Amino acid sequence: MFDYCENLWDAWTCPIWRGIFMDTSESLVVFEKYNAWACAMEAHPILGDEYRRMQQLYALVTTSVSSFSETQVFSESYQRVYGPSRYGWEVLFRRFGQLKAQLATEERAIGNSLLLPVQFRLQPNSQVAATTNPLALLRMAMAPFNSDVLVLRGQIEAMTQFILTRLMLAIDEAESEVDSGETMRYALNWMVEKFFVPGKSGTLYYAAALNGLRRPVSIKTSFEDFPKYMGPVVHYGAPPVRYVHCGDFTLPVMLDDRIKTDFMSVLKMVRKGEWAREQYDKHGMTFTVEHASDADQLARGILRMLYEHGCDVVEAVIDQVPGKPIDPNNPDTDPDFRARRLVFRLPACQFGVIMVEVNIQCLEEQLVATVSHSKANHDLYTVHRYRATHFPWRFPQFVYGVNWGKDVQGQDSEDWQRIAAWIRLRQEWKQ
Repeated sequence: MFDYCENLWDAWTCPIWRGIFMDTSESLVVFEKYNAWACAMEAHPILGDEYRRMQQLYALVTTSVSSFSETQVFSESYQRVYGPSRYGWEVLFRRFGQLKAQLATEERAIGNSLLLPVQFRLQPNSQVAATTNPLALLRMAMAPFNSDVLVLRGQIEAMTQFILTRLMLAIDEAESEVDSGETMRYALNWMVEKFFVPGKSGTLYYAAALNGLRRPVSIKTSFEDFPKYMGPVVHYGAPPVRYVHCGDFTLPVMLDDRIKTDFMSVLKMVRKGEWAREQYDKHGMTFTVEHASDADQLARGILRMLYEHGCDVVEAVIDQVPGKPIDPNNPDTDPDFRARRLVFRLPACQFGVIMVEVNIQCLEEQLVATVSHSKANHDLYTVHRYRATHFPWRFPQFVYGVNWGKDVQGQDSEDWQRIAAWIRLRQEWKQ
């Protein structure tokens, strides 16, 4: 993604070069690094288009009638650049500020959970962090180039946050006006009604012996109490289970659900470099059973049930070849990672069309994804996915000081080694 290109943004040409002629050779170095970062963003199919439209928006708001309110200036200019909005002036202005605050919360959560060793270097600019006014944020982002790295850092922060918030707003406007929590509850209730055994539940106690990479080598389970297990590293758990119909018998399953936020959807689109016409994984459920054979059977049972109840099945990944990545187009996928995935649309209801992604896994596969030190670990997989796309763009090294790539010898940078070591340490705390 971050290849250098020759084009410069016209709106910044004069202020940039005026600053360079007046400043020192050190300023020229800062400019060259900034230029490489900026040109890479301009070349990106989504980020570049967003920046060009942000320029247009800035030009409109700076030439608007001064007697208009900020709310009217921003909302009218926004709709001229990005198209009609289903929100009114006041709501559009306020909604942008709400999503910007949500963005800050989610970025802070990523920092606390995945980037703690370098988080002190990623602390937000106080002025940018305190701003929920989209016009003020836009003005900060479009200020003339300044070779002072501290000033430039605030400017880049305002720019990247404006773009991310704008993309979140685009997703927010494209979705149903119904709250995602309500549609998730409807999807869960639909699955429970069609598939679960009424009133039957329990607890699955397990003890798993882990090897040096913290991958399970042996697992003992019981529905009465923790099984006795002796070994160097043992992971214990006692998740609640419910029972589902699977042909002529029932299976105990652990059920987890999640709603994908607009921010995570934006990160995925930026990583792929394309707009998603439909958020197929907005509503997600994960079924976990004891054994791999049970997971295969359960996946086929759910698929059969979906067809019987008139669901539109978009994707069904069930049969997998051992040692082959589940997604051959994804270089970050561990060949040993296993998951059966079903993507489908529920029958039309009062909320319109709801798309659901269901993943089915066995207990061993769940432990690999949560406590192992391999690439199949979900947290390690996540940071690797955004290492080459989101982190270098959002927190460029020349202003934040974090090396997201490799050193001169081609090895992972010291910063990156600390991040990976921290995530592995967190897995041990889960023991």
